[in-house]
Amino acid sequence: MFLGLRAFVHRHRVLLSLGYLGLLFAMACGLYWFRYRMPRGLDVGIAVVLRNVAYQRTFKEVARARGEIERCDLSKAEQRLELFLARHGRVQPDQLDTHAVSDAHELLAQVYLRTGRPGRALKALEAMIGQTPQNYWLWLSKARTQEEISDLEGAAVSFREAFKLAPNHPEVAEEYIASLSSLNSSEEIVWVADEFRRAVRRGGPMVTVKVGPLREDLERRLLSWAGVEVEHANFDRTLELFNLPRGPRRRIPVPEEMFAPRTDAQGTLVVQLRFEGVYDGLVIDELHYTRTSGEQGSLDLSADPTSYLHRPHSGVEFYAEVRTPFGMNDLKAMEMVYSCPQSVLSQDALAIVEKAGINLKARGGP
Repeated sequence: MFLGLRAFVHRHRVLLSLGYLGLLFAMACGLYWFRYRMPRGLDVGIAVVLRNVAYQRTFKEVARARGEIERCDLSKAEQRLELFLARHGRVQPDQLDTHAVSDAHELLAQVYLRTGRPGRALKALEAMIGQTPQNYWLWLSKARTQEEISDLEGAAVSFREAFKLAPNHPEVAEEYIASLSSLNSSEEIVWVADEFRRAVRRGGPMVTVKVGPLREDLERRLLSWAGVEVEHANFDRTLELFNLPRGPRRRIPVPEEMFAPRTDAQGTLVVQLRFEGVYDGLVIDELHYTRTSGEQGSLDLSADPTSYLHRPHSGVEFYAEVRTPFGMNDLKAMEMVYSCPQSVLSQDALAIVEKAGINLKARGGP
């Protein structure tokens, strides 16, 4: 057989050589078209699609399991989640599917709790905490699970870990205070309240402002098909601001150089705001502008669609992408207006803190 193959190659060596050269030429043409002749934007879109489409099934599987739990089909949800985690259980905090895997562990813990297996519920949460220990929400879920099985001391430890990761989160602080109240830990209750106030004072929202022209229609369609909810513009200028104030109608002046006239910028002006350190309730109210003609005005943005994304390794982020009616070279001044609620403790939590302070004073404490 080997001798026959050698004879065939020798007899047709000219044709085989020509075929090989033709294949190399076809590959070179394909690479040339991909690099230089592909419609503008398609290459970026394909890159994003290839990066995202492989993970779509992971998110869909978790969504199906969540629906089964809501319909009380717990055995089917358990089977789906266990199989899912057997395939995708090992992740790192910065991987694209970490959020789906984190949700899967939390949903599986819910199934175990509802079917009377709290020990397995804790193991499911601890497994994910071991991979993403900076996820305050998993620590919070673990603490709640421990409370379900009356492990109050263990719950207080888990609440403390969640609180250290999100010290200005009212929900975390309030549940931690309630947990400590059941243990009569007056000194620690007062400490949590003080730390929460300090964190609120120094932990204002952070925002990244991006400005750029809207991507071409083909590219935006590909990004939407791949499930990318934001970044539908070519953002090439970025501004980062830290410790912004909370409250109604706060202003973010956007420096002129962010949208200064440029010859290579065509199309509609798009502004993206990415807030961090915000848990809920943030609203983008208005965009104030001054056009190059001198005309001044504002756009009402309070009803515009926004996207909330929870990332296990960085807490909660708020994205808003604003597509303006202006061209890239049409403005000379711009200002964004947002409203962000103050982080405050509920009246019930404050009552517990006040009682703990009275107890400390009665015992001669500070």
